[in-house]
This record gives sequence, C-alpha cells and structure tokens, in this order.
Amino acid sequence: MNKTTRVLVRLFVAALFLLLCQWPSSAAGDQDPPGRVARISYIQGSVSFRPSGQTDWFEASTNRPMTTGDSLWVDKNSRGEIHIDSTAIRLSGETGLSMLNIDDRTVQLQLFTGSVEVHLRHSLDGDAFEIDTPNLALTLTAGEFRIEADPSGAETSIAVRRGAAEVTAGGESYGLRDAQVYTFTGSDTLTYAATPLPLADDFENWCQSREQKENDSPSAHYVSRDIDGYYDLDDSGDWESDSEYGPVWFPRALPVGWAPYHFGHWVFIAPWGWTWVGEESWGFAPFHYGRWTYTNGRWGWVPGPVVIRPVYAPAMVAFVNVRGLGLSSAVGSSPGVAWFPLGPRDVYVPGYHTSLRYVQNLNVTNTKLITSETVANVYNNDQDHAKDHKTSGMTYANRQAPGAVTAVSHDTFVAARPVAVSALHVPPQQLRSAPVVGSAAVAPTRSSYVSASAKPTTARPYRSPPSQGFPRPLLPIAEWAPYIRTTAQFSITNVLRKLPTPSCPAPERMRKRRLRRMRPGRVCPLATTTKAQHLAPVARWRSGAQTTRQPSRRRVTREHRSSSPWRPCDSPLRSKRLRKCTTFTPARQGDSRRPRPSHVHRHLRRLAQLRPAASRKRSNFQFGETGFRSRFEALRLEIRRQSG
Repeated sequence: MNKTTRVLVRLFVAALFLLLCQWPSSAAGDQDPPGRVARISYIQGSVSFRPSGQTDWFEASTNRPMTTGDSLWVDKNSRGEIHIDSTAIRLSGETGLSMLNIDDRTVQLQLFTGSVEVHLRHSLDGDAFEIDTPNLALTLTAGEFRIEADPSGAETSIAVRRGAAEVTAGGESYGLRDAQVYTFTGSDTLTYAATPLPLADDFENWCQSREQKENDSPSAHYVSRDIDGYYDLDDSGDWESDSEYGPVWFPRALPVGWAPYHFGHWVFIAPWGWTWVGEESWGFAPFHYGRWTYTNGRWGWVPGPVVIRPVYAPAMVAFVNVRGLGLSSAVGSSPGVAWFPLGPRDVYVPGYHTSLRYVQNLNVTNTKLITSETVANVYNNDQDHAKDHKTSGMTYANRQAPGAVTAVSHDTFVAARPVAVSALHVPPQQLRSAPVVGSAAVAPTRSSYVSASAKPTTARPYRSPPSQGFPRPLLPIAEWAPYIRTTAQFSITNVLRKLPTPSCPAPERMRKRRLRRMRPGRVCPLATTTKAQHLAPVARWRSGAQTTRQPSRRRVTREHRSSSPWRPCDSPLRSKRLRKCTTFTPARQGDSRRPRPSHVHRHLRRLAQLRPAASRKRSNFQFGETGFRSRFEALRLEIRRQSG
C-alpha cells in the first residue's frame, strides 16, 4: 500500500467517525413530540404558574397547556386542578407542583410542598406515573391517592384509598397497600407509621364532587375519556347524530359572529410551537382534538373515534399565506397571520418536524373519515413543498364557510393578545387565491410564551421549587418490582424503623430452623435480628415494666393465632428445650398483670441479686461462645461461680 492510498484510507475513516459521532445528536433531534399534555382545568382563588425557562410567576388561566418544566402554585385558601389525559391531579391551598417530565410513557411530577389528590383512572403496560417529594419518590398505579409534603421537606404522608403504590427512598423500595395512611419521616433513613384512613375533610369532599362530575358526564359516551375537557361540554352544548359524521356536538349561547379559533390567543409552547388557548369554559377538547364542520348555518364539533389516548395537537387549523393581500400595509411592515379550522376530511400536517407515523396517528385518532394511506400521500407530497411551507393538492371544506378565516396583525399574534378584539377583515375573494401553508412562519418573541392578559403575581411559593427533581432516575416498574418489599414483611407494630444490614447474616441451617418454627401470626426475625433485640425482654423484666400476658398456647386455635395482635415468642432464650417455659402466656387478652416467673427467670433474678450493682445494667452472657450444650447449663454454672 503506497503513501497516497494510506492517506485516503485515513481520510475515509476520519469522515466515517465524524458521521457516526453526529448521528446520535441528529437522531435525537428527529424525535416526535409527546402525544399528550397537561392542562389547567379548574381554578378557585389565587393560582399562579411559571412557564419553563422563566423566573417570574403569572396569573394562571384555564385551558392553558402545561408541559415539561412548567410549575404551578396554589395560594392559601385556593384550589386548583390539572388533567393529564384521564388522570386528575387536584391541589389544595399552599401547594406547589412542577412538571419534571411528560411524554407518551412517563409522567414525573415534583410536589415540593402542600397536598394533592391524584385519581389515576387507568394505566397502560409500560407506563410510569411518579410523584417526587423532597424525601422520597412515589410510583402509582390505577387508583386514588392523597400525598402531602411537609414544608420542611422531612416528612411525606401518603393516603392510599384505592390501588397500589411503591415508595423508593434511601436505596430501598416499599409496597403500600390500600385503605392505609403512611407517614414517612427522614431522608437517608426512613421511619414510617401506618394508620387507618381518617374521615374525609373538605378538600377530599370537593375532590369527590369533581370526580363524580366526570363519572356522570354524558359526553363520555361519545368521546374518549383520555380527551381532557369532555366533561365541560355537558353544560354548554348538545349532542346530535349526523348521518355523515356520526355524533356531533353543537355549542349553545354563542355570540354573534362566533367561529372556531376566534375567541382566544396564541402562545408559543415547545416542542409544538404556536398553540391555541381558547377563552371558552369548554375550549380545550374541541380545539385540540377532532374537527369542526359547518352545517345548516351553525358550527359543530366532530370528535374522533373512541380510542385510548388520542394524540394531542396544538391547534387543528390550517394557516393562510396573506402576504400580498394588502394586510402588511395596514398593520405595519410585517405581514399578518390568518387561519381557519380543519374539517373532518382535512389532513392535518403539523408545522413542526414529525415522522410519518406520528402524523398518521395524529389524524387517524382524531377523525373517522381519514385513512393512513391518505395521510401518507399528503405527507409525502408536503415534503416536496417543505421549503416553502406549502400544503398543496388539498381541498378544505371550511375555507369558504362564513367567518371561518380569522386574520390578525403580526404584533397581535406574537404578543399573545386576544384575537377577537384585534381581528382584521379579509375580503373572501382575496382568500380564494391565497395559498395554504403548513404553519405560521412567525418567530416567537419574549412575550409569546405567556398571555398578554396574564399579569405578574406575588403569589408564589415560600421557597422556590427545586431546579431538578428527585435524584433518582425514573425506571420502569418491571425493572425494580422484584426488589420491592411489602409492609407485611416489616411491621411487627404499626411503626417501622429500618435497621442496618448486619455484617454477617445468619447461617443457612439456623435460618431454615427458624423458618420451620414460624407459626401463623408470628413474625420470626431472620438476618436483621440483633443481640440487643434478643435481650430486650429480660431488660424490660428487670426494669419492672408491665408486660402484657398472652393467651395460653395450648388453648389457642390456629385462627386465633393468625388474628391475635400479640407477639408470641418474646424471650431471648429460644432453645427448643426452654421455649415453653420462657413464653409469657396469660389466661386471656387484656390481662396486664405481671407475668409469673418460670424457673429460668428465678435463676436470672437470683443472679441479678448476687452481682454487684455496677454489673446489673448490662447482661454479658455470651451463650454462643461458651461451648455448653444448652443455655440453661451455662446459667447454672454462672450462678455457682457468682455465689462463690
């Protein structure tokens, strides 16, 4: 191989290396945006929010979409509600919540203070729903839960009304059962108490009333429950059946000249871009899902098929290129922006970068009259005109409808101002020749991320929410489920304190022998039992503490053992020979008299009397190191030695 060939080979390898290094970053940029989003669905009192990347807090408004990085604060004596698909998250007063991550498979929220109630209606296989507090991470399945985070960050209370949950903290995971309230204290070493559920307070009663409204909604028969805002349609419109489109919802009490996407404003929300925020109380589901139709002189909303989790869209509209229509001279140097709602047979091609599969799912899950093949043909044809942002070869049904096209100036559009008061009149004959474009070719400004009517507010958290979430990567449930231990494996009483792992576990033979001795209702300590725990009963007897006697073992049935709240084997002398005489066995439950000492305890009392007072505080018996055949023999020899 000559010198020239070697140089060419080196150049080829270097070029290939650079290509491989740049490929992951370009592939990451080609990812589709999430198919769902959070939404502020209810506000009572003072509620403020902070968009991602902002430092100021603003007054929150309903129908505002929220995504990764946004934060919400509910002030004192106020309440708020957020929906993510069919999941409802309701916040009480003085509660702060941050969106750490929201995508198609994962929801990760940060509760840094306050109380929330979560109603997770259903969860799909592979989904993960996690709420992080300052001292733990809580993973939820379908059910109802209430989580309270103390402002100090050292305590978290979790009420499991229905369903199951897992807590992860300090390198350990615990399973939580329903109908219990768990209070976790600490950070590195957790201590928790489990108590029965208390009676519902005013906040929980309000949550149940909101939940009942969703359950009784007639619109759930026509719309998927994963379309947030379907329950708002009941009081503002009527459902009618159409021979061509099926169920159609017609709004009531509309102002004169009303049209879809006319009363509201535009904001820029990444990664979708320009997003419509409607002013109507019901203005979320009809503007981000389904299509609009103009029939018999009125507007009606046509929902898509009832499927699980339809794909969210920032606005189901098509933009019109108004350059050259004379709008720029009327409103300034920059051209205006115009748009109209899409019909049931119109293919929606987003202005942001997406894949073909995403566009197919976005259209097929939001209308019944479009097939995947039709979407593929329009998408491939649109790629040829992507440079000019044109969408050619399509006929739009609502383009010629009265009042369908809405136009505003450039400044009104980018400043997130209300559209209805600033709308411009465009002659219909001029719109017929105007081309339809895939997106609004308008760059956002600093005022494009928050509505112009949203004022900065002083209602904000006492301490700022953390810049990042719980310092633990969010893992799928299937990866760490084998390591979860339920509370039944821990609790001898209602309070648990995790003990450090011993340096040397119990031998296998001893472990099997203890397992054979286990009976119904008895908790047998294995490798985590320490010497101090074994000697605890003797120390309590020497101190004169009252010991509750237990029912006689000979007269107790198997059912009574399994339901008895007492702990049967409470003696450090656990040999087979002395097990009978070292167990406290009163005649009945509730008898708190001092137990009658057996002959072993009489020897212990005699030994305590013979020893000096300084040596009575701590027992120094080392039965496992004496080599005697039984502990009783070691006791006898020790008594003889002390008595002289």
